[in-house]
Amino acid sequence: MTHKRIALICLLGLSALFTGCIYDKTASNYAGKDTIVMEGDQIGINKAFVIKETEGKFSTQFDFNGTYTLWQFDSVEENLIFDYELELKKGDLKLVIIDPQNKITTVFEQNGKGKITGSENFKLSKGHYRMKLVSKSNSEGKISLKVNCGTVSGGE
Repeated sequence: MTHKRIALICLLGLSALFTGCIYDKTASNYAGKDTIVMEGDQIGINKAFVIKETEGKFSTQFDFNGTYTLWQFDSVEENLIFDYELELKKGDLKLVIIDPQNKITTVFEQNGKGKITGSENFKLSKGHYRMKLVSKSNSEGKISLKVNCGTVSGGE
């Protein structure tokens, strides 16, 4: 009986070891506040980001895992108004806004292939704001944004 217990403990230990080795860190990035609010990006790029800017509107094509900063703004109590259009070919993706206290507001979340459009209006207090794409499972697609203030980051 003692040998069976030892064998069972060893088997459980090996299972835990192998599970840790194949753990997908990008899955934790998708829901993990600490990674999302970090200054800078945690990104694995499969293809380079292509950013095009014209008259207050920008668009980017992407194929990545992790977090990617699209936009930043230092507010003096203003309204952020923006329109977005997402076409996701694969993966899970969300767009979040991070306020000066690192509170995360999810603008949208798309799981799997699909298209979504929308408009948002946020009252911003004084401080530094960021907008990030957060990807899980090799998200690929394109997004267009028209924003009334701030600067396109192109990543940090």
